[in-house]
Amino acid sequence: MDSRMITKRKIFGMVAGVIILSAGIAIFRQSGMGTDSGNAMLFRIAEITLFPFSTIVLLSNLVYFAVEFFLGRTYIGIGTFVNGIGCGYIVTVCCYFLERIFGTPGTFFMQLLWVLIGTLVMSLGVSLYQTAGLGIAPYDSLAILLCKYTKMPYFLCRISVDGLCGVICWRIGGHLGIGTLICLFALGPFISLFDKYVSRPFMRDLSVQKSINTVKV
Repeated sequence: MDSRMITKRKIFGMVAGVIILSAGIAIFRQSGMGTDSGNAMLFRIAEITLFPFSTIVLLSNLVYFAVEFFLGRTYIGIGTFVNGIGCGYIVTVCCYFLERIFGTPGTFFMQLLWVLIGTLVMSLGVSLYQTAGLGIAPYDSLAILLCKYTKMPYFLCRISVDGLCGVICWRIGGHLGIGTLICLFALGPFISLFDKYVSRPFMRDLSVQKSINTVKV
């Protein structure tokens, strides 16, 4: 990553994105209808191995990071490590507070509402930290690398990666639900929408303001 491109606004967007993404994962988990397939797989591995979820996330990110290092080194930056190291711990904290404050949704409608909110929150978080350009999380880099090498649209690559994790989760006895299916097919398109209408305009405004400030000086 080019250090000259690091700004306070981008650091804020990256950190906010990681926190928002982690909150989205926790919302999915609390819905009881299944989380995104990548994390559903990790939750199941944590159950089987009896290791904390945060530890499993950290270990899995080491494996994903190896792929990113060899095939997409240009995507590595401070955001890669903030997400890869911090996400699992933030999810754990968010799950704790969601349980304490809201408890478990009692009806199908409320569960579905949590899933829909979780989808939007996760998509916004991924879009923000990816668009900041300060490094892509090891797991999210898989879809980007697939897009780069196959030339397929990003949302199809995201669905492919998430779908593979879903199959693995199912094979090892993990919990897949309506939320997992919604997440599987909705994350890619919603990330693309947030990229276009929220994250990229946010960063473009930053560039315009920087130009204005330069002219004033």
